[in-house]
Amino acid sequence: GAWTLQDVSSPKPPAVPRNKPTGLMVFSGRYFSNVATNDGTRPALPEGGAAKATADQLRATWGPLVAGAGTFTVTGNTIRQTNVIGKGPAAPGNFAEWSFTLNGDSLVLTQVKNQNGPVANPVTLRLTRAK
Repeated sequence: GAWTLQDVSSPKPPAVPRNKPTGLMVFSGRYFSNVATNDGTRPALPEGGAAKATADQLRATWGPLVAGAGTFTVTGNTIRQTNVIGKGPAAPGNFAEWSFTLNGDSLVLTQVKNQNGPVANPVTLRLTRAK
């Protein structure tokens, strides 16, 4: 199914605060893909696109973007996503393990560990089924 990101939270505020995060996560068969931005107010590229943008404009537009795709497995209430492609922390070969609860059209994911071990400040994603 397809899920839209509603909220991102963590026990300790991140170093760079999130501003209206937005995103989409899709599960199909044993594959997943996701794309999200931690800043829903990020600027658009200038007229002429990336070819005409300054380095600062490119960083402001593409920096907050996180994307990944790969395979996933589910064991009990844990999902493990292993990236085949990605940008940001979703780099190829990296994985994220999440505990989850599914209640109707609501999905809550809390990151438990990744390739570096247990997550000290776990992120919780709240998603709703895309319609």
